Amino acid sequence: MVQYQPVDPSDQQSKFPTGSSTARTMSEKKTSRVYWHAPTTMLATFLLGLLFAIGHDRFYHHYDHQPVGSNLEQKVIVNVGTAFAFMVKMFFAISTATVFAQQIWLSLKRRAESIDDIDALFDILGNVLHFGRVTLWARHWGLAMIALITWCIPLAAVFTPGTIQVQPDVSYQNNTLLKPAQPQQSWHATQNYAATQIDYTALQAVDNITYGDVINNGPSGNLYSVALGSVTRRDVLSIPPPSLNSSYDLSFFGPSLSCDNMSANQFSTFNASLAKAYKAQFLPGMATILGGVENTLNEASLVLKYNAWVETSEVDYGKPYNLSNPNWNNDTSTRMDPSSANTLYFYLSSNRLQYNSSVLVACHLHNATYSVSFSFENSQQSINVRSVAIGEEVPYNAKVDIEEPNYDNIVYNSVLHAFNNIVIAAATNDTGTKAPNVLYYGGPVGVSALQDYIEAKPSKKLTADAVIQTLQEMFQNITLSTMASPSLRLPDSQAQFIRTNTWRSVNIYIYEPSQLYIAYGCALLASFFCLLWGLYVSLYHNHASYNIGFSTILRTTRRNEMGGIVNTDARKGDQPVPKEMRTVRLKYIVGETRSGGEGFALVHDHGRIRRVVSEGNSLMVEEK
Repeated sequence: MVQYQPVDPSDQQSKFPTGSSTARTMSEKKTSRVYWHAPTTMLATFLLGLLFAIGHDRFYHHYDHQPVGSNLEQKVIVNVGTAFAFMVKMFFAISTATVFAQQIWLSLKRRAESIDDIDALFDILGNVLHFGRVTLWARHWGLAMIALITWCIPLAAVFTPGTIQVQPDVSYQNNTLLKPAQPQQSWHATQNYAATQIDYTALQAVDNITYGDVINNGPSGNLYSVALGSVTRRDVLSIPPPSLNSSYDLSFFGPSLSCDNMSANQFSTFNASLAKAYKAQFLPGMATILGGVENTLNEASLVLKYNAWVETSEVDYGKPYNLSNPNWNNDTSTRMDPSSANTLYFYLSSNRLQYNSSVLVACHLHNATYSVSFSFENSQQSINVRSVAIGEEVPYNAKVDIEEPNYDNIVYNSVLHAFNNIVIAAATNDTGTKAPNVLYYGGPVGVSALQDYIEAKPSKKLTADAVIQTLQEMFQNITLSTMASPSLRLPDSQAQFIRTNTWRSVNIYIYEPSQLYIAYGCALLASFFCLLWGLYVSLYHNHASYNIGFSTILRTTRRNEMGGIVNTDARKGDQPVPKEMRTVRLKYIVGETRSGGEGFALVHDHGRIRRVVSEGNSLMVEEK
């Protein structure tokens, strides 16, 4: 039987000689002979990790807000970013793992542990489940922190590749010279706005050539279609953009409607005319609604909701229509063409007996200077009328000199005529019925924005200002909508180059550095503290460089008493470790020149000397 004498932990003099000149000399020699592999590895790998982290940030910054190229480029950026993250994680982990190797030998110098616990200490970087030994790590909390940091560093490689993403954006190109759709710049040169005919009553023959005048009979079909479409849509019709996404500004002359609220005296004159019309049954529908039994039962049930007419004089038609004699649009008196005065009257009311909720306005045709901003985004237009400077009034003249044609007047009045064809109308309803609905006469005003006021929609309050704004915007939309028609807008060959801002949707790389800084910053800070601690342990405690490789384990288990720990069957190294072997407690001894020298040694257990005896294939532990 071979017996092994363990080292007594109380034998501090044999383990760590202090206070003597011999001990100081030995320590100095140890310090002077420190192998710099571990400190160099810790520092170099930390710096390499830092450099790759900076390189990762600079690489992503290079592509930040840059347009996305090919699919191959995206793959390269993703793969290179992942490679940077891997290198950062790898070098930081190498640095902290080297620190771990220095700390584990210091921990085993200071405290004896069972072989089973030593297995867990050495295997913790490969098996996170060993953290379940709470009491073991409570005894070696410093080593536990280093191991935990080493395990958590790879998390930085999870978050950092995703800090650059592909997002849609807009690429702008300003002041590009393009030819957007433009209104007529010289209105007198176009004949496409009016339906005209030769005045055969004023023909002249000169040198076998017949001359005559042209009479305007109303708007052309294209103009009326544009007017009706704009009024129905309650907006400007779609104008073709110069580019899919573009914006530009235009200033131009064009027809405009200017409206004013009537004075109290003028309103009184009209109200007197309205009262006579009720009594004389001049209003539309009176012949059918009030001409029968209902006339005697409920004469006041009929309400004139809306009436619009053109002011005329005896010069125009031989019978004037004005506030004293309104045109009630009752089929026998409807006139929609402009007149010499070019004045339109609009009357709206919620009830014929409530004059305070009635509106009477007059509108006139003017020349105006428009200043308009156009913007198109994916062909969806946005129009902002910045200003409309009202100029001189435009009278009506139906004739054009064929020898010196000037279509200014005809074009402007054709737009007004198209507008009249829609708004010159009347609307009534019989409030005595169970379900009174508004009945319209004349033009299709019921599809316009005026419908909300005529039918007293809850969202619209009937005021003079609201009606004036609605009428002026309706006419303005028609004027701008002429640019939607190829036959009405300025021909492309005559269009001017306009400074246009264009943009297009592109995919760009968006880099969010804050996430990368947080991820790498945490890993860097933890690794830096580990580095400082590892240098401290290596240079001032261990006075040596360590690793946890096989050669190190082999060299630290050469004390004589270690041979009896492992029986013959356990030398294959397979699992599990024999139960009686796992409880054997060892301690790492350094600086021991007696009792077997340096390396792992058996220790006392509860003050008793423990020895291990090997007999055949069995391992026996005896105490005395």
